[in-house]
Amino acid sequence: MPTEETKLKLEVRHFYDKLALEGTGQTCCTSCAAEVRAADLLSLGYTIREIWAVPPEARLSLGCCNISAFADLKPGEWVLDVGCGAGLDVFLSARKVGREGLVVGVDVSPSLLARAKVAKLKSAQNNVEFFLSDAEKMPYRDEVFDVVISNCVVNLIPRKLEVFREISRVVKKGGRLCLSDIIAVGELDKEIRENTKFWAACVSGAVDESKYLAFIESVGFTDIKIISRKIFKYGPVDVRRFVEYFKGDVRALKTALSLDGKIGSLTLIAYKR
Repeated sequence: MPTEETKLKLEVRHFYDKLALEGTGQTCCTSCAAEVRAADLLSLGYTIREIWAVPPEARLSLGCCNISAFADLKPGEWVLDVGCGAGLDVFLSARKVGREGLVVGVDVSPSLLARAKVAKLKSAQNNVEFFLSDAEKMPYRDEVFDVVISNCVVNLIPRKLEVFREISRVVKKGGRLCLSDIIAVGELDKEIRENTKFWAACVSGAVDESKYLAFIESVGFTDIKIISRKIFKYGPVDVRRFVEYFKGDVRALKTALSLDGKIGSLTLIAYKR
């Protein structure tokens, strides 16, 4: 792996470790605040019942939406959450698949996984597991999972096609992929793509929707259904969050504000042929 790519991945991992451990990892994404308010989770589509159904350690959403609500999960299914963070979507998915099912979460951040494992000890759910793993090479045999979910994660990984190939490998034929992620409207400038702070903020790694969907189709997924598509327009709350996140870096702040209308999110479901 190229040295620069390795450095980038380490920077992103450090950012999310700090977010989980110290509560000081400022971000330009509402849902990625170290202490997420119930109102923030509600705005992403989680219900009050769902929020209070999981231990507090897991109430840290680093995603774009309530992904388990769109995955059509059924009792007895085996589910893999790629980039599970502190486990919020894992616990909610586990409630849907029931005791006969299993939900496995993988992430690259040891500190986020530590939160998830504490949450597991506090919960009554025995059908969840958490493991440290890169998304590009996961420790599972071929075609073992019925469903793969992922919530605002693939944009953080430079080699996206490798991630989707690995997801396709571990999903059963006829199984499905349900994910939400950050996308770009067109191509982003080189300055943005090379800024590690923008990578950690789920910006630099975003690609255009057409390219994103082409990756998914190329590894064997079909019948792609777009569940939602949003383009982000910034308001006063976003500007205040940017100011805090970039801490005096005027050039980066101006760059962030210039992205108004150029970044969005996409939620979809697709089936493996």
